[in-house]
Amino acid sequence: MGDIIIDVLKEELYNAKERKNLYKKKANSRFAKAHIRKKKVGKSVYYYLQWREDNKVKSEYLGKLSPEEVKKYQVFIDDAKNEKNIMIKLDRRIKFIERSLKYESIVK
Repeated sequence: MGDIIIDVLKEELYNAKERKNLYKKKANSRFAKAHIRKKKVGKSVYYYLQWREDNKVKSEYLGKLSPEEVKKYQVFIDDAKNEKNIMIKLDRRIKFIERSLKYESIVK
């Protein structure tokens, strides 16, 4: 019985690490930490992508965007933040499984 549990835990650990590798690139992008900033100058509206890096606010000029383009950027940002949250949950799962596998000899 103990061997089955250990094998399931090892398989789950492997799967969690594989999923983490899939999410890693997008979750670490600046979009995972960014938001869209709207700036009005005169009658014109300009959009910037802003995020914090090394205790400094960084900005990237996006330009004059239509509402559809703003929504596309927002969806991309939301996806990156969601994937970052998934990475955090996967990290917790991996740590839990690794701690559980430390006691493999006790279960056998």
